[in-house]
Amino acid sequence: MLSHPLAVARSTRSIALLLAALLLASLVGVATPGDAAAANRSTMDVVATYEARAKLFWSARRIEVWSRARVRNTSGHGIERLELNLVPARIGNMRKLKVSVDGDRVDARVAGQTVKVPLGRTVGDGDSVVLVTSYTATFRPGTSGHDFLFSSQNRVMSAMRWIPWVSRQVKYQVQGHGDPFVTPVSPLVEVTLDSDVPVRFATSGQQTSKVGNKRTFVARNVRDFNFTAARDYKVLSGWSNDRKVRIKVFTRTISASTTMTWTKRALARFSKKVGPYPYPTLVISESSGAYAMESPALVWIPARYQTARLPFILAHEIAHQWFFGVVGNDQTEDPFLDEAMAEFLTRDWFGFRASRCATKRLDLSMYEYTPGCYYEQIYVQGSKFLDTIRDDMGGGPFWSVVRAFWRDHKFGIATSKELLDAFLERAGNELLPRYRKRFPSLYSGCPCHGAG
Repeated sequence: MLSHPLAVARSTRSIALLLAALLLASLVGVATPGDAAAANRSTMDVVATYEARAKLFWSARRIEVWSRARVRNTSGHGIERLELNLVPARIGNMRKLKVSVDGDRVDARVAGQTVKVPLGRTVGDGDSVVLVTSYTATFRPGTSGHDFLFSSQNRVMSAMRWIPWVSRQVKYQVQGHGDPFVTPVSPLVEVTLDSDVPVRFATSGQQTSKVGNKRTFVARNVRDFNFTAARDYKVLSGWSNDRKVRIKVFTRTISASTTMTWTKRALARFSKKVGPYPYPTLVISESSGAYAMESPALVWIPARYQTARLPFILAHEIAHQWFFGVVGNDQTEDPFLDEAMAEFLTRDWFGFRASRCATKRLDLSMYEYTPGCYYEQIYVQGSKFLDTIRDDMGGGPFWSVVRAFWRDHKFGIATSKELLDAFLERAGNELLPRYRKRFPSLYSGCPCHGAG
């Protein structure tokens, strides 16, 4: 289409005016739209250590939290804000939020489960800041949907993602499927937990001190630090079969001996299949209800699983110590990596079965599956997909790739495509037809992410 001469002249004049404005802005320091975007950068590429203190008020179902994060920027560029993941911001009726950066109070903004913290300056690559956060929250009285993540029920308090942790903004999943989290590993977390009544705490860390009702715990190389607490926990202690891992089982109604037996078996099996369990302790705790849940060095098991399914549920959550705990992923946009791998490790032990839902793509976000079929499609179909890859490659080469992938991505954040590419590199293009069918956005050049 040809342009009218008058339009061309107007366009030329507009361009000249724009160039003049940009030149003037550069001379006098006025921010341009590009500058504004660059002046609001965030990142998860940091090294952060955390120190946290919390006190429980048992009858009131209340918690008061103080946390200090020392954050070093390793992103390769300057940043002007940080985004912190904090579940109580979404479901804990959080109040009295205060945030400071290097001692100066800042106006942090809450969006769902994310606390957006302006840093007040550009923090260069390699530079550090100290964030201090405090808040008060109330545990949910029920466990429907994802309320079980921060709840007080069945005489147990369960606290997930209660320490403000460097992340990125992620939509909270109200429905009871999927884990709406992505967080980098911290080399050191120190937590002091207190209560207005005597309780026992089951945590992600090793206890280092005890004064009155206070307990201090330390954890290393974890991507979150969670706990449960109960006044009447019974505690059974033991060791892994190789005597390298201290196991503690905190229960009220679940069989502690059965839990201990299957925990030892799972640690031995997965350490042999994938790589050595990386933490000095593993804690299994009876939680407030709803669903089982994994954390680095900590597994929650609700009382409703004190049935024949207990060994299977334990195995799946312990398998997450390898995929999610050690090899992390974006659990919102890329749930296949940790859920399908954890389920594969479990079903490789207990047996595979057919899915009860229609065949679905495996490259979708957790938000794009229905609650009734998320488990059947991502877990069951995903694990079966990995089983077919194992059949195609042969067991020896398959497990060799899994072990190398786990070792190479240890304590980082990986993607499903990186895992699939590792199989592809070893097996050759014979895997591509399977990949294109189940992962079209990754292997077909198809701009159809989100389709059914």
